[in-house]
Amino acid sequence: EGDWYNGHRGSLGCQMPTCTIVLLPIWSRATLVGLAAVCSPTMQDQDQPPITTLLSTYGSMILTHRAEREQTATQSQLRQRSADLERANLELEHANRMKDVFLANMSHELRSPLATILGSTEALLEGIYGPMTKAQRRTIRGAQEGGEHLLTLINDILDLSKIRMGDLELTVEDFDIESLIHSTI
Repeated sequence: EGDWYNGHRGSLGCQMPTCTIVLLPIWSRATLVGLAAVCSPTMQDQDQPPITTLLSTYGSMILTHRAEREQTATQSQLRQRSADLERANLELEHANRMKDVFLANMSHELRSPLATILGSTEALLEGIYGPMTKAQRRTIRGAQEGGEHLLTLINDILDLSKIRMGDLELTVEDFDIESLIHSTI
């Protein structure tokens, strides 16, 4: 690597029978990427250093131009990827909003029939439709407890949807921590 030239007299590709050739390799990251050459029938040995400097400058210009092209291409790719990411983020935000709206709507749609079911189980347990056996009461009580648990889950989902959409107002109040602990166990 580095400066390399060969003052060679003879016919190495020159159209003239005898000429002097100055060759300078063009290196990029330890890889030979090109070769700059000058061929002259009248070149003297004292002409080689200025020509080598000229060829070196030419090689540097080629590498600079190549680096600028690569940088321009990289910047273009970066702009395209940034635009793609921005578009994808907008689509994700829209999908997230639609999910929240769907959850809020579904929670309302599930709560209405569930309230009817819970009202009916309560009426059955109170004996409004007549007496029940112990097994029937146990079954209805299990259905009522499952329905209440499901209603709690639906209300939690609805609250989360409202929080995410910014529609829930927070109220601060006292509560019984012991009953909260027992309800979660």
